[in-house]
Amino acid sequence: MSSIDFSLLFNDENSGFFVMSSGEVIALCVVVKSVWETGYFDVPMARLYCFAAVDFDENLLSELVDKSLRHAFEKSGTCHFSIDVDIDNYKVINSLSGNGFEILDLKRTYFTNKLGTNPEFSRSVARVRNYTDADADVVREIIAAAKFETRFTRDRFLRKDASDALYQQWFLNLVKDSGSGSHVVVFERMGRVVGCGGIGEMSFSRYGIDRKMRTGSLYACSSEGVGGYAPVLYRLTSDAIASHGLVETTVSLNNASAVRVVEGVRPNRSTTSYAMRRFIQ
Repeated sequence: MSSIDFSLLFNDENSGFFVMSSGEVIALCVVVKSVWETGYFDVPMARLYCFAAVDFDENLLSELVDKSLRHAFEKSGTCHFSIDVDIDNYKVINSLSGNGFEILDLKRTYFTNKLGTNPEFSRSVARVRNYTDADADVVREIIAAAKFETRFTRDRFLRKDASDALYQQWFLNLVKDSGSGSHVVVFERMGRVVGCGGIGEMSFSRYGIDRKMRTGSLYACSSEGVGGYAPVLYRLTSDAIASHGLVETTVSLNNASAVRVVEGVRPNRSTTSYAMRRFIQ
Protein backbone atom coordinates (compact mmCIF):
# COMPACT_ATOMS: atom_id res chain seq x y z
CA MET A 1 0.00 0.00 0.00
CA SER A 2 1.14 3.53 -0.67
CA SER A 3 1.55 6.18 2.03
CA ILE A 4 -0.30 8.77 -0.02
CA ASP A 5 -3.70 10.02 1.17
CA PHE A 6 -6.78 9.47 -0.99
CA SER A 7 -9.48 12.00 -0.09
CA LEU A 8 -13.17 11.17 -0.54
CA LEU A 9 -14.85 13.54 -2.99
CA PHE A 10 -18.51 12.62 -2.44
CA ASN A 11 -20.26 10.19 -0.16
CA ASP A 12 -23.40 9.22 -2.04
CA GLU A 13 -24.24 7.39 -5.27
CA ASN A 14 -21.89 9.72 -7.14
CA SER A 15 -18.51 9.25 -5.52
CA GLY A 16 -14.82 9.55 -6.13
CA PHE A 17 -11.41 10.18 -4.67
CA PHE A 18 -8.70 12.72 -5.33
CA VAL A 19 -5.06 13.26 -4.44
CA MET A 20 -3.57 16.64 -3.57
CA SER A 21 -0.01 17.90 -3.51
CA SER A 22 1.10 21.40 -2.50
CA GLY A 23 -2.52 22.52 -2.39
CA GLU A 24 -3.34 21.30 -5.91
CA VAL A 25 -5.32 18.29 -7.12
CA ILE A 26 -2.92 16.04 -9.02
CA ALA A 27 -5.19 13.03 -9.61
CA LEU A 28 -8.94 12.52 -9.62
CA CYS A 29 -11.39 9.66 -10.20
CA VAL A 30 -15.12 10.30 -10.17
CA VAL A 31 -17.92 7.72 -10.48
CA VAL A 32 -21.23 9.13 -11.75
CA LYS A 33 -24.28 6.87 -11.77
CA SER A 34 -25.80 6.32 -15.23
CA VAL A 35 -29.46 6.67 -14.31
CA TRP A 36 -30.98 6.01 -17.74
CA GLU A 37 -28.76 3.01 -18.56
CA THR A 38 -29.32 1.55 -15.09
CA GLY A 39 -33.07 1.63 -15.62
CA TYR A 40 -32.92 0.38 -19.18
CA PHE A 41 -30.61 -2.60 -18.60
CA ASP A 42 -31.66 -3.24 -14.98
CA VAL A 43 -27.96 -3.28 -14.06
CA PRO A 44 -26.40 -0.72 -11.66
CA MET A 45 -24.21 1.22 -14.10
CA ALA A 46 -21.95 4.25 -13.84
CA ARG A 47 -19.52 6.36 -15.85
CA LEU A 48 -15.96 6.75 -14.63
CA TYR A 49 -13.94 9.94 -15.17
CA CYS A 50 -10.22 9.76 -14.49
CA PHE A 51 -7.60 12.50 -14.62
CA ALA A 52 -3.98 12.65 -13.49
CA ALA A 53 -1.01 14.99 -13.70
CA VAL A 54 1.64 14.04 -16.22
CA ASP A 55 4.13 13.00 -13.54
CA PHE A 56 1.62 11.19 -11.30
CA ASP A 57 2.74 7.64 -10.52
CA GLU A 58 0.93 5.01 -12.60
CA ASN A 59 0.77 2.52 -9.72
CA LEU A 60 -0.85 5.13 -7.50
CA LEU A 61 -3.33 5.94 -10.25
CA SER A 62 -4.26 2.25 -10.45
CA GLU A 63 -4.82 2.27 -6.70
CA LEU A 64 -6.95 5.41 -7.00
CA VAL A 65 -9.11 3.80 -9.71
CA ASP A 66 -9.59 0.63 -7.67
CA LYS A 67 -10.48 2.58 -4.53
CA SER A 68 -13.07 4.65 -6.41
CA LEU A 69 -14.73 1.60 -7.97
CA ARG A 70 -14.76 -0.39 -4.75
CA HIS A 71 -16.30 2.50 -2.85
CA ALA A 72 -19.10 2.85 -5.42
CA PHE A 73 -19.70 -0.91 -5.39
CA GLU A 74 -19.87 -1.14 -1.61
CA LYS A 75 -21.96 2.01 -1.08
CA SER A 76 -24.51 1.77 -3.90
CA GLY A 77 -24.08 -1.66 -5.47
CA THR A 78 -22.80 -0.20 -8.74
CA CYS A 79 -21.08 -3.03 -10.59
CA HIS A 80 -20.84 -1.91 -14.24
CA PHE A 81 -18.37 0.89 -14.97
CA SER A 82 -17.60 2.43 -18.36
CA ILE A 83 -15.20 5.13 -19.48
CA ASP A 84 -13.99 6.78 -22.68
CA VAL A 85 -10.22 7.35 -22.77
CA ASP A 86 -8.20 9.24 -25.36
CA ILE A 87 -5.92 6.84 -27.22
CA ASP A 88 -2.87 8.94 -26.27
CA ASN A 89 -3.61 8.80 -22.54
CA TYR A 90 -1.43 5.75 -21.93
CA LYS A 91 -1.16 6.24 -18.19
CA VAL A 92 -4.92 6.06 -17.67
CA ILE A 93 -5.32 3.24 -20.22
CA ASN A 94 -2.68 1.15 -18.45
CA SER A 95 -4.20 1.85 -15.04
CA LEU A 96 -7.63 0.82 -16.27
CA SER A 97 -6.32 -2.33 -17.95
CA GLY A 98 -4.59 -3.28 -14.72
CA ASN A 99 -7.93 -2.90 -12.95
CA GLY A 100 -9.76 -5.32 -15.23
CA PHE A 101 -11.19 -2.89 -17.77
CA GLU A 102 -11.75 -4.27 -21.28
CA ILE A 103 -11.88 -2.43 -24.60
CA LEU A 104 -15.31 -2.61 -26.24
CA ASP A 105 -14.91 -0.03 -28.98
CA LEU A 106 -12.43 2.27 -30.69
CA LYS A 107 -14.25 5.35 -31.88
CA ARG A 108 -13.62 8.75 -33.36
CA THR A 109 -15.61 11.89 -32.62
CA TYR A 110 -15.64 14.63 -35.23
CA PHE A 111 -16.46 18.31 -34.65
CA THR A 112 -17.10 20.97 -37.25
CA ASN A 113 -18.60 24.43 -37.69
CA LYS A 114 -18.27 24.47 -41.45
CA LEU A 115 -19.10 22.17 -44.33
CA GLY A 116 -16.45 21.16 -46.82
CA THR A 117 -17.36 20.98 -50.50
CA ASN A 118 -17.70 17.42 -51.73
CA PRO A 119 -19.31 16.99 -55.17
CA GLU A 120 -19.73 13.25 -54.61
CA PHE A 121 -21.96 13.88 -51.59
CA SER A 122 -23.76 17.01 -52.74
CA ARG A 123 -24.92 15.43 -56.02
CA SER A 124 -27.30 13.08 -54.21
CA VAL A 125 -28.47 15.51 -51.55
CA ALA A 126 -31.52 16.35 -53.68
CA ARG A 127 -32.87 12.93 -52.73
CA VAL A 128 -32.90 13.97 -49.07
CA ARG A 129 -35.82 15.85 -47.53
CA ASN A 130 -37.17 16.59 -44.07
CA TYR A 131 -39.09 13.84 -42.32
CA THR A 132 -42.88 14.24 -42.11
CA ASP A 133 -45.54 12.32 -40.19
CA ALA A 134 -46.51 10.60 -43.44
CA ASP A 135 -43.13 8.82 -43.34
CA ALA A 136 -43.71 7.36 -39.88
CA ASP A 137 -44.66 3.79 -40.84
CA VAL A 138 -41.87 3.18 -43.34
CA VAL A 139 -39.28 4.85 -41.11
CA ARG A 140 -40.31 2.64 -38.18
CA GLU A 141 -39.94 -0.43 -40.41
CA ILE A 142 -36.45 0.64 -41.49
CA ILE A 143 -35.37 1.30 -37.90
CA ALA A 144 -36.82 -2.01 -36.65
CA ALA A 145 -34.72 -3.92 -39.20
CA ALA A 146 -31.51 -1.99 -38.51
CA LYS A 147 -28.57 -3.54 -36.67
CA PHE A 148 -26.19 -1.31 -34.74
CA GLU A 149 -22.84 -2.74 -33.61
CA THR A 150 -21.81 -0.80 -30.50
CA ARG A 151 -20.01 -1.18 -27.19
CA PHE A 152 -23.33 -2.29 -25.73
CA THR A 153 -23.80 -5.17 -28.19
CA ARG A 154 -20.22 -6.31 -27.43
CA ASP A 155 -20.77 -6.28 -23.67
CA ARG A 156 -21.28 -9.81 -22.38
CA PHE A 157 -22.67 -8.52 -19.07
CA LEU A 158 -25.68 -6.86 -20.72
CA ARG A 159 -28.78 -8.59 -22.08
CA LYS A 160 -28.39 -9.07 -25.82
CA ASP A 161 -32.01 -8.25 -26.62
CA ALA A 162 -31.77 -4.97 -24.71
CA SER A 163 -28.43 -4.10 -26.31
CA ASP A 164 -29.76 -4.79 -29.80
CA ALA A 165 -32.83 -2.63 -29.17
CA LEU A 166 -31.02 0.29 -27.49
CA TYR A 167 -30.07 2.23 -30.61
CA GLN A 168 -33.39 1.41 -32.25
CA GLN A 169 -35.13 3.05 -29.31
CA TRP A 170 -32.73 5.98 -29.47
CA PHE A 171 -33.55 6.41 -33.16
CA LEU A 172 -37.30 6.26 -32.48
CA ASN A 173 -36.86 8.95 -29.84
CA LEU A 174 -35.11 11.16 -32.41
CA VAL A 175 -38.04 10.64 -34.77
CA LYS A 176 -40.54 11.40 -32.03
CA ASP A 177 -38.78 14.69 -31.19
CA SER A 178 -38.21 15.69 -34.81
CA GLY A 179 -38.78 19.39 -35.28
CA SER A 180 -38.24 19.99 -31.57
CA GLY A 181 -35.00 18.79 -29.97
CA SER A 182 -33.97 16.66 -32.94
CA HIS A 183 -33.81 16.88 -36.72
CA VAL A 184 -34.71 13.91 -38.94
CA VAL A 185 -34.47 13.55 -42.71
CA VAL A 186 -35.29 10.76 -45.16
CA PHE A 187 -33.55 9.50 -48.28
CA GLU A 188 -35.62 8.60 -51.34
CA ARG A 189 -35.11 6.50 -54.44
CA MET A 190 -37.73 6.32 -57.18
CA GLY A 191 -40.12 8.24 -54.92
CA ARG A 192 -39.83 5.74 -52.06
CA VAL A 193 -38.26 6.32 -48.64
CA VAL A 194 -35.38 3.84 -48.35
CA GLY A 195 -33.25 5.48 -45.65
CA CYS A 196 -33.45 7.90 -42.76
CA GLY A 197 -31.09 9.84 -40.55
CA GLY A 198 -31.51 11.84 -37.39
CA ILE A 199 -29.50 13.98 -35.00
CA GLY A 200 -30.18 15.34 -31.52
CA GLU A 201 -28.87 18.34 -29.65
CA MET A 202 -26.98 19.13 -26.48
CA SER A 203 -27.27 22.29 -24.42
CA PHE A 204 -24.29 23.88 -22.68
CA SER A 205 -26.55 25.78 -20.25
CA ARG A 206 -25.42 23.58 -17.33
CA TYR A 207 -21.97 25.07 -17.83
CA GLY A 208 -23.31 28.62 -17.90
CA ILE A 209 -23.00 28.86 -21.69
CA ASP A 210 -26.04 29.91 -23.69
CA ARG A 211 -25.44 27.65 -26.66
CA LYS A 212 -26.49 24.32 -28.14
CA MET A 213 -24.88 21.97 -30.64
CA ARG A 214 -26.14 19.14 -32.78
CA THR A 215 -24.89 15.71 -31.68
CA GLY A 216 -25.78 12.02 -31.59
CA SER A 217 -26.57 11.21 -35.23
CA LEU A 218 -27.87 7.87 -36.49
CA TYR A 219 -28.58 6.44 -39.94
CA ALA A 220 -30.54 3.39 -41.06
CA CYS A 221 -31.63 2.16 -44.46
CA SER A 222 -33.25 -0.74 -46.29
CA SER A 223 -31.28 -2.77 -48.82
CA GLU A 224 -32.38 -0.25 -51.45
CA GLY A 225 -30.96 2.63 -49.44
CA VAL A 226 -27.31 1.61 -49.58
CA GLY A 227 -25.30 4.68 -50.52
CA GLY A 228 -27.68 7.07 -48.85
CA TYR A 229 -25.53 7.72 -45.78
CA ALA A 230 -23.30 10.28 -47.50
CA PRO A 231 -26.06 12.63 -48.74
CA VAL A 232 -28.00 12.23 -45.48
CA LEU A 233 -24.94 13.11 -43.39
CA TYR A 234 -24.18 16.02 -45.71
CA ARG A 235 -27.73 17.35 -45.29
CA LEU A 236 -27.79 16.84 -41.51
CA THR A 237 -24.43 18.58 -41.16
CA SER A 238 -25.47 21.47 -43.39
CA ASP A 239 -28.74 21.98 -41.50
CA ALA A 240 -26.99 21.64 -38.13
CA ILE A 241 -24.43 24.32 -38.96
CA ALA A 242 -27.19 26.63 -40.15
CA SER A 243 -29.31 26.13 -37.01
CA HIS A 244 -26.72 25.54 -34.26
CA GLY A 245 -23.35 26.59 -35.67
CA LEU A 246 -21.62 23.48 -34.32
CA VAL A 247 -22.07 19.75 -34.89
CA GLU A 248 -20.37 16.57 -33.71
CA THR A 249 -20.74 12.92 -34.63
CA THR A 250 -19.08 9.73 -33.43
CA VAL A 251 -18.33 6.57 -35.41
CA SER A 252 -16.59 3.29 -34.64
CA LEU A 253 -13.30 3.02 -36.49
CA ASN A 254 -14.16 -0.53 -37.55
CA ASN A 255 -16.96 0.99 -39.63
CA ALA A 256 -14.63 1.99 -42.45
CA SER A 257 -17.36 3.16 -44.83
CA ALA A 258 -18.84 5.50 -42.21
CA VAL A 259 -15.39 6.91 -41.42
CA ARG A 260 -14.80 7.60 -45.11
CA VAL A 261 -18.10 9.42 -45.43
CA VAL A 262 -17.65 11.54 -42.30
CA GLU A 263 -14.12 12.53 -43.26
CA GLY A 264 -15.45 13.44 -46.69
CA VAL A 265 -17.39 16.26 -45.03
CA ARG A 266 -13.97 17.58 -43.92
CA PRO A 267 -14.65 18.28 -40.23
CA ASN A 268 -12.48 20.78 -38.35
CA ARG A 269 -11.30 18.51 -35.56
CA SER A 270 -11.47 14.95 -34.27
CA THR A 271 -10.57 12.95 -31.19
CA THR A 272 -10.09 9.19 -30.94
CA SER A 273 -10.85 7.17 -27.83
CA TYR A 274 -11.25 3.70 -26.40
CA ALA A 275 -14.58 2.75 -24.87
CA MET A 276 -13.70 0.55 -21.89
CA ARG A 277 -15.73 -1.34 -19.30
CA ARG A 278 -15.25 -3.17 -16.02
CA PHE A 279 -17.81 -5.38 -14.31
CA ILE A 280 -17.42 -6.22 -10.61
CA GLN A 281 -19.01 -9.48 -9.50
